[in-house]
Amino acid sequence: MLVYKVYELYQALEDDGLSLFYLGDVSDNITEKLIALNDRRITEQPGSGRSGRKIAFLIAECFQNVIRHQEQPSLKKGEKKPDSSMFMVRHHRQSQYSIASVNLVRNQRVAPLQAKLGNLSRLDGVELRKMYLDLLPGGEYSDKGGAGLGLIEMARRSGQQFQYDFVSRTDAFSQFFFQLHMQEEGAGSAQVLPISSTQKLYESLQQEGILLLYKSDFSQKAMMPVLEMIEFNLRQQRSELFRQKAILYVLVELFQNIMKHGAEWHGRQEGVLCICKQDDHHLLCAGNFIAQDKIPQLRQHLLQINALDKGGLQQLYKQELRNTNATLKGGAGLGLIETGRYSTGSFDFSFVTVNDHYSFFTLSTTI
Repeated sequence: MLVYKVYELYQALEDDGLSLFYLGDVSDNITEKLIALNDRRITEQPGSGRSGRKIAFLIAECFQNVIRHQEQPSLKKGEKKPDSSMFMVRHHRQSQYSIASVNLVRNQRVAPLQAKLGNLSRLDGVELRKMYLDLLPGGEYSDKGGAGLGLIEMARRSGQQFQYDFVSRTDAFSQFFFQLHMQEEGAGSAQVLPISSTQKLYESLQQEGILLLYKSDFSQKAMMPVLEMIEFNLRQQRSELFRQKAILYVLVELFQNIMKHGAEWHGRQEGVLCICKQDDHHLLCAGNFIAQDKIPQLRQHLLQINALDKGGLQQLYKQELRNTNATLKGGAGLGLIETGRYSTGSFDFSFVTVNDHYSFFTLSTTI
C-alpha cells in the first residue's frame, strides 16, 4: 500500500532540495508551472540569476521535447495502456540539477536517434554552436523523433552533461529516457545522478500509479504551481467537476497540514505529496515529520474520524468549530475532519520511527 511506500520514496530523495515527478498528460500549459516552481527555488539563492535562466531553459526545452516527440499508440479493445510519459526535476547535493524526460518512440526511430545523440556527445561547445546556427534556417535535424534543434541547444547549454537510454516495450515501441545535468556556477564538480537511478524511480512510480510526486520544503508559493498542474491533469482526464473540486480541496488541506503542523527536518518544513490514479478513483497521500509527543493525540483524532460516518463527521465538525481550541497543534483539527467529509473511505496512516524525537507520519485518503 502507498502509505507504507511514501517514506521509502522520501529516503530516496532525502538529499534533494526539490523533487518533482510528473507522470500525467503533457501539454504546453504545464511548462510555465514547472518554471514557476523552479523560480521560487532559484530566487532563494542569491547570485544565481544566470544559472537560473539556464535551468529554466533546460526545464522548458526538455519538457517540450516530450510534447514534440511523444507517440500515442492507438489501442485495440482490451489492450493495456502503455506506460506513462514522465518529466522530472531534481535539485540535489545543494548545487546540482537533474532534469529528465521519458516518452515512447517508434522502434524504427531508435537507431537514428541513438546515432544523432552519440554524435552530439562527441562535439565540443564550439562545434555544437556551429551546428545549431547552420541548421537554424532549415531545421533539417528536427525530424519526428530525431535530435532536433532543441536537443542540440540542450547539449550545448548543459555542457554536454546528458545521458540517454532506450528500453523496448512492445514490437512497435520503445521508451526513450533522456537526462540532463547542470552544476550551478561556482560549484565544484560532482558525480552526476546515473540514469539507472531515474529509471528505477520511474518504474516504482509507475507501479504505484503515481501521477505526481512532489518533495520539498512546503510553502504557500510552492503550493500554487503544483495544484495548477494537478488541476490541469484532472481536466484532461475529464473527471467530474465535484471530484475535481474535492481532490483540490483535500490537497490544499494536506499542504496546509504539513506547513502548519509538520516538524522541521534539516531546518526546513520537509514533506512529500503525491497523487495516484487507481481504477476509477484517486488516492491522495502526504508525508511529513512529527514530534514523538504529538503522535498519541493525532492517532486518537484520526481513529475518531475513521469511526464516524458522514453525519457523524458533520456533527464533530460543528462541535470543533465551536471549540476555541479546535486547531490542534500537531493534530490538524478541523482540516482533517473536513478532509474526512470529502473522502470516499477512511484514512490510512502510518508512523515510522526515525529517532527518539521524531517519526515520519504518512496519511492517505481516497476520492
